Amino acid sequence: MMDSNLPEQNDFEPNGGNDCEPIESYYIQADSLKNAVQEQLVFVLAGSVHEINPVRLRIIETHLRKISGDTHLTVTDIEAGSIKLNGSTLSLEKLQELFAEGKLLEVLGIPIEYVYFLSDGTKDDEKSCLVRDILENGAFGKDFTNIDFKRANLAGADLSSSDLDGANLEGTNLEGANLLYVNLTNTTIDAKTKLDDKWLLVWQIVNQQVEKKKLTGAEFTFTYLVDADLSSAILCDANFENANLEGINFRGANLKGVNLSDTNLEGADFSSANLSNANLTNADLSYADLTKADLICANLINSDLSNANVSNANLCDAILNNANLIRANFSDAKLRGTNLIKSYLSGANLIRADLRRANLKNAHLDAAYLISADLRGANLNNAFLDAANFKGANVENTRFGNNPGISQQIKDDLIRRGAVF
Repeated sequence: MMDSNLPEQNDFEPNGGNDCEPIESYYIQADSLKNAVQEQLVFVLAGSVHEINPVRLRIIETHLRKISGDTHLTVTDIEAGSIKLNGSTLSLEKLQELFAEGKLLEVLGIPIEYVYFLSDGTKDDEKSCLVRDILENGAFGKDFTNIDFKRANLAGADLSSSDLDGANLEGTNLEGANLLYVNLTNTTIDAKTKLDDKWLLVWQIVNQQVEKKKLTGAEFTFTYLVDADLSSAILCDANFENANLEGINFRGANLKGVNLSDTNLEGADFSSANLSNANLTNADLSYADLTKADLICANLINSDLSNANVSNANLCDAILNNANLIRANFSDAKLRGTNLIKSYLSGANLIRADLRRANLKNAHLDAAYLISADLRGANLNNAFLDAANFKGANVENTRFGNNPGISQQIKDDLIRRGAVF
């Protein structure tokens, strides 16, 4: 879910893009804070805090009051490795922002490691320990479903492959965080959440309706967009390399020239999508729906289309060398001039497919259904044809030769119908 006051993507830039603004500019009038809600903020330090006398304590408070603009701010506790402050939510948020922006990086000459709010007792103690562990050790592949990270500072944290489904990220700082393959579905953000542009766009896609959105050339490498809806979106030349797109809805989308190499597209819906000149090398398209899709000149080398529905699709001049097409449905598909060298078409449905001039050299067509297919001028040299069904197929000038599994009877029949051996 998203706060109704959440700004547009371009509004997420800190300080409106002015990184040189001095700390003093954050001064807040004390009168506006007099009756504000009081909270606690903790500065976690890189080293230990030595014994501090009352005079030194007063100097610290005066300095932080000036920076925050809160004349009532107090240091409530000093422990080994941390300083606790009590003050208004607004003033403490300013201190946290200054730390996140690199403008308040030490106390007493000791570097600050991170900053967090402490307002709910044990619950926040646990949260602070979790945040500290993430920052120190990373959180690759961890399950953080429904975790409250509100106002946590996770800038630069390694959260790769973690599951944040349902997490509260209101006011959370995730600038520079490693969010490769992170599940952001159902997460809550607001205007104070800090996300790099790429991940903000991912958040919008998995949590909001972006149908027909123009995303030409967008960067989605290593993202987690499982079951996302990008139907009818304009994604020409977008880069999805190595993304997890299982079950994604690309129905009717314009994906011309898109990079989908090495992506997980199992069960994806590409029906009526434009994939002309797309790069789908090594992509997993098993069980995908590609009915009526435009795949002219697409590169599908080493791709997996096993059990995919490619009926009525246009794959003219596409490259499917060494592709796994086992049990795929290519009925009524256009495959003129398509390269299918060493492809695996065992049990595939090629009924009424247009395979004129297709290159099927060394292809595995055992138990394939080529009923009423148009194979004129196609190359089937060295193709495996055990139990392949050529009933009603047009084999005029189709080149055969050294075909394992073909019987003499079938060979003679094909020759009578115009095949060349």
